[in-house]
Amino acid sequence: IESILKFVEDNNIDFTVVGPEVPLCLGLVDLLESHGHLAFGPRQKASMLEGSKVFSKEFMVRHNIPTAKYQSVSTYNEAIEALKDFSYPVVVKADGLAAGKGVVICEDETTAKKTLSEIMNDKTLKDAGNKVVLEELEFLLKHNQKIAVLGRNGIGKSTLLKTITGVIKPISGSFKWNPSADLNYFAQEEEFASNTNAINYLRYYYHLKTDGELRSVLATAGIKGDLATRPLCELSGGQQTKVRLALMTMKKSNVLIFDEPTNHLDIQSKMELYEAIEKFPGSVIIVSHEDDFYSELIDYELRFE
Repeated sequence: IESILKFVEDNNIDFTVVGPEVPLCLGLVDLLESHGHLAFGPRQKASMLEGSKVFSKEFMVRHNIPTAKYQSVSTYNEAIEALKDFSYPVVVKADGLAAGKGVVICEDETTAKKTLSEIMNDKTLKDAGNKVVLEELEFLLKHNQKIAVLGRNGIGKSTLLKTITGVIKPISGSFKWNPSADLNYFAQEEEFASNTNAINYLRYYYHLKTDGELRSVLATAGIKGDLATRPLCELSGGQQTKVRLALMTMKKSNVLIFDEPTNHLDIQSKMELYEAIEKFPGSVIIVSHEDDFYSELIDYELRFE
């Protein structure tokens, strides 16, 4: 950071915005200010909230800020002993800055021990892994919040959504919805009976609706004319998705849960879905591989690594 100070002075820089975590944690803002230069960014002590997982957890506990159950450990043996107090999945966090590689969600004991050994014994993250935080996998979805669940294929994103919607039983851990939560779930895949058409599909859930009313709902999703009476298995993937999204519009709910809703949709349909989610006056959980679709919609990410 001394070289940055020299650059600022040599080039008569009026105002410096410090963004990266490493120089913030090294005290670049403090250094610049101590030499009379204007700088924007947290000072070194404040940066510890980002620079040390142990510090941030202790800070939250000290100030009664809600946070997941955790233990901080300094040795591999301590960590193995501490694992006995956790159910799986468990989150392993290297204490220091690790360029986005310091947090691992471990689905089982074998993975947790392997991860801890790599961090604490093999020093794969160098000094960032001198201490480790073990933490329960926990998140809180507040009213009107929109979050994205991210991670590589096969890591368990769909399993999480199926679990919290009650489609399957929890493998481990627990969840609890507010009694007022009314869920509306879009699964990644759905099988249709060979003779089911779009109108019959909606009528199964809303059997008192007339054909005209159901056609009107389908038309708003772009399913018009004979598309409403053709077997769903004969429609394209995009058309099937539109039918399923049309069903979602019929249900009054305050929580939308989407598992890859943009699969098969054309650009215009994606734009319409984006606008509908953006205007939705409730909470949203979305799994999507298209970051350009969800990135401006969400408040934060829940990332599985």
